[in-house]
Amino acid sequence: MSQSNLQQIVSIISTLRQTLNMETAIVSKIELKAGRYTIQAVESVMNVFKPNDEFALQDTYCAAVMDCEDTITYTNVGKIEKMQLHPVYTLLQLESYIGTPIKKDGQAYGTLNFSSTDIRQQPFSEIELNQVKIAANQIAELLD
Repeated sequence: MSQSNLQQIVSIISTLRQTLNMETAIVSKIELKAGRYTIQAVESVMNVFKPNDEFALQDTYCAAVMDCEDTITYTNVGKIEKMQLHPVYTLLQLESYIGTPIKKDGQAYGTLNFSSTDIRQQPFSEIELNQVKIAANQIAELLD
């Protein structure tokens, strides 16, 4: 991806991260057959994730996004019994999350996701869900 496109993507996710009041925004590339999740772009107040970091897809909240091919939200992961032992939760205590698929030319590419260690007091609104989906479509147009 060109430096210009990457800068545009980081600008999109940075603005939306702040709008959603989340700590971290990530654009991932996912290789389903290999079960691999790779960070393409990240904007965060936490110094944990870096571009090109790779994880097993099954160890990410985004695995659920890829399974259902739709937007997934969590507002208080610690209250979801089946999620309490999830690797992301046990490692980072990420309580709130919103992730949506990124599709390039009709094919699954990866995810756009936002996460935070803060519990959200309110569910994500329809407006916020739409903002994330629109951003994912904008990002898809910038991918090579």
